[in-house]
Amino acid sequence: MLGREGVTSRPLDKEGLFEMKCDKIRIYFTYQDNRLIIIGLITLKKTQKAPPQYKIQAHVRINNYLNIRSKKNENNN
Repeated sequence: MLGREGVTSRPLDKEGLFEMKCDKIRIYFTYQDNRLIIIGLITLKKTQKAPPQYKIQAHVRINNYLNIRSKKNENNN
């Protein structure tokens, strides 16, 4: 439970992807450095189980963000 009634969060895989569900919304996210939350995808909840294509899409978007951020940090140093 994440501080609000009806909001649940759970890990989806060993790569660090989590899912938060609230009413009819699913949010796929990961943590970075145990403090920063990176949202990979927000969808309407249409099924009981998280569709595999949504998990893949969230991973791709999170990895793209992390790669861009890493390159930006390299250029600043």
